[in-house]
Amino acid sequence: MSDLPLMYLLGGNGSTAQWWDDALPHFQRYQVVPLELPGFGSNPLPPCDDIAAYADALLAATARGSSIVAVGVNALLVMHALQRQPGHFCRSVLLAPVGAFLWQRSLPALMSPLAIRKTIHWLLANKPKLFAHKFSRHAWPDSHYQRMGAGYARCRAFIPYWDMVRADTALPLLEWVQDSIELV
Repeated sequence: MSDLPLMYLLGGNGSTAQWWDDALPHFQRYQVVPLELPGFGSNPLPPCDDIAAYADALLAATARGSSIVAVGVNALLVMHALQRQPGHFCRSVLLAPVGAFLWQRSLPALMSPLAIRKTIHWLLANKPKLFAHKFSRHAWPDSHYQRMGAGYARCRAFIPYWDMVRADTALPLLEWVQDSIELV
């Protein structure tokens, strides 16, 4: 058992625990656990039916009093979890929290047609380098794109998740969640 504080890492839509491999050395002061929720990565459970079920799955997979770092649309999921169980996380850091600011973004509207979601998912799984400029302004080695594509290929939640991520659920959460949240 480690004496280090526990920190969970939650990637965005399509994520897998392996996406954190390069970042893990930067968290040496923590006992780090990358998460894969139902339908993501190697988690064998089917995707959840709604955001509330994902929030419950997140709460069940994490220890009360721990920290969490969440990326992208899963920032919204962390806020749903905190609304359901205030104080569950002692520290919540949301990186690029598109999920928290969906009402200002065109991405959910773009991803609403099922055919577009399926096409984007296939491209991310099979040709992730096409989106290099969206991921980073720095060049990555091919192995990073291969790992990313493999993660998207295994993610069964990518397509249905966009039906759950709605702008009208974000604004009220900012009023209801009383926990301190760090937006990066």
